[in-house]
Amino acid sequence: AQLVGVYPVGNLVRLTTGEIAVVVRAHAPDPFRPHVRVVLDHHGAKVTPPTDVNLWELADQGALAPGITGPVAPADVGIDPLSLL
Repeated sequence: AQLVGVYPVGNLVRLTTGEIAVVVRAHAPDPFRPHVRVVLDHHGAKVTPPTDVNLWELADQGALAPGITGPVAPADVGIDPLSLL
């Protein structure tokens, strides 16, 4: 059985950097730091190509480590997150 994380795969999230990303893979030991694919920069411009970031690998940066501030509704940013997986 696959556990559903705090941020399920396919969900859009806003990062502390202001960027918008889609959750690509959950990280069981730390569900708050999944593997994400950044699709919009902090200005809302499309990132081409999208950039994959393993948030758990950056956790050792402490307060400087990027994290997730919360979920983003796909309609709010005009993105179909499933098309980005």
